[in-house]
Amino acid sequence: MSVSRFPLLHSGSSTGAARARGASARFRPVRLAGLVILVSAALFAQRRVTLTSPNPIDPGLPPLPASVVRPALPQATVNTAYPTVTGESIAVHSGGNLQDALNSANCGDEVVLDAGAAFSGNFLIPGKPCSAQPILVRSSAISSLPPGLRVSPANVTAMATISTPNAMSVLNFTPGTAGWHFAGLEFTVAPGVQGLWNLITVAIASSLSQLPADIVFDRVYVHANEQMCVRGFLADALGFGLVDSYVSGFSHNYADTQAALVSNAPGPYLFQNDYLEAAGENLMFGGGDACANGVCTGIPGSIPSDITITGNYFSKQYALWNQQPAPCGGSGQQQCYDVKNALECKMCQRVLIDANVFSYSWCQGQSGQLIQIGPRTGCGSPPGPTTCPDPQAVANDITIIRNLFQHAGSVIALFGVDNYGQPYVTTQSARGLVRNNIAIDISAPEYGANGEYGSFGAASGVSNWTWDHNTIVNDSVTWGSMYLQPPVTDSTLTYTNNIAYRGLQADSMTPSQVLASMGAGSNLSYDAFVGDWTQNYPASAHFWEPVNTSTPVSGRPACNQQNNPSSTWPMTYGNPCWALDWAQAGFVDFTGGSSGTNLAGLVLSNSSPLKSAGSDGADLGADVAEVIRAISAVVRHRAR
Repeated sequence: MSVSRFPLLHSGSSTGAARARGASARFRPVRLAGLVILVSAALFAQRRVTLTSPNPIDPGLPPLPASVVRPALPQATVNTAYPTVTGESIAVHSGGNLQDALNSANCGDEVVLDAGAAFSGNFLIPGKPCSAQPILVRSSAISSLPPGLRVSPANVTAMATISTPNAMSVLNFTPGTAGWHFAGLEFTVAPGVQGLWNLITVAIASSLSQLPADIVFDRVYVHANEQMCVRGFLADALGFGLVDSYVSGFSHNYADTQAALVSNAPGPYLFQNDYLEAAGENLMFGGGDACANGVCTGIPGSIPSDITITGNYFSKQYALWNQQPAPCGGSGQQQCYDVKNALECKMCQRVLIDANVFSYSWCQGQSGQLIQIGPRTGCGSPPGPTTCPDPQAVANDITIIRNLFQHAGSVIALFGVDNYGQPYVTTQSARGLVRNNIAIDISAPEYGANGEYGSFGAASGVSNWTWDHNTIVNDSVTWGSMYLQPPVTDSTLTYTNNIAYRGLQADSMTPSQVLASMGAGSNLSYDAFVGDWTQNYPASAHFWEPVNTSTPVSGRPACNQQNNPSSTWPMTYGNPCWALDWAQAGFVDFTGGSSGTNLAGLVLSNSSPLKSAGSDGADLGADVAEVIRAISAVVRHRAR
């Protein structure tokens, strides 16, 4: 028997445990979204933490006006600090019985797996009420994987490997179990296995009492085998954290795939400093409340809530998945990989998306957007039932700040209500903020997007959503920076201080009609829209210079309102600046900035007409230096 059990008598057997004990004091630091907050030692024993941190919305920029309706921020998060081992240490050597070790572990114990050892099976995490003193399951070489540094496939020699030999989950959790922390481990599926649905199943529950609580995966490598495996985590829980981890390889040509899916559980959730990769939605919330004739089978009233997504790198394997497996998509051919967005919220509230890098989305299973937000009922695909109310299908209070978006057809698709199939009854999406973000290489021609969602984003029937101080380098030759789906009057939007290519657009509406039709309380002002719409609108409808040229027309300033007479421009919307092209915006190094080789090149030069031109006196566009600082710790793993 290669399992040994002995009391943990000295700190030398676990550097993480020693570090945790050494930090014991009246207050302990918790790092979240680039902020360090102090949590009382009394609360530290509880794995869920109530947040009282400073407001992260305004760093680097003047505060938002008081008139702007701010979304609520997450009210709680998951304490992912490395546990203090207060009980025994159970060593599991190569060839040992991992299931027996898990079953025998008590609260405060640790289960230590030899680095390099391999364990194959379908393991059940037993029911243990250990939120106050979690059970730690770790590699014997965890000290060589420093906390705060994301692991990668290169670190696998320091890990123990736990794999499933079949299409069943490698880990399942007993309903109601609580307080498990996994660190320094590799989870995978055997080569050749197809049809795996969930590599790790935290819960498939129909009531809150069945949900596991306070589950943390820390410095883990979770990956599929490129054999049509659907997702890494089904992460429904009363508290789930994934930190400093690497999840990759999940792809399928007819099923939506995810690195992690939160289906129908209230959380809170923390995804921090992870690499998240899947052909479908890299990370998704909602979709677990199947409904018919007004009756939903999910957990009643359960909405994924208090979600923090920070410091992560989202990516897809563009070379491997684009129009693959070839030949695909044509008559008589197999389906292409089901490629969708990087992050989707069908059901969520109080979400903070801060300091992430989002890379690659193209038109294959969807329209090429990186983020999709909008309440979706569980009513299914069209035609569906004619009525299907789902009051818990909400997408409210979402904050998107200090992110880098790149290599996609568009950035954000936003829906106020469920527009899929019948006009299903959902709560209107309310209170969102998109502020201080940078987007580069947003190209409908390059990434095959059909442009239906605009380049920067789309909005349909939303309430109190704000776009402020963003720099969006897009090159769509057909669509504007923002597409508003009629009826435009359904949307209450604030769109201020942004730099983007072209203005706002709606079907069969001129720009003046779009602006005049926006919902009551909307505000469009102090934006710089680059380019012209010559091929889309007659000259009489232009509000800006219709000649697309790299140099100003003689006698006219580079940033002008020559074709924006007050008789056609609703002056209540302010005075946007219509630059002739990107060269006229006055960036320090537009070529380097827009390509990503020198992101700081998107800083405005002192001679730029957009310098200090914002409604708040700041430069138009993002605070580039602040965004670079926020994402500086995000390791840039390139798509393979």
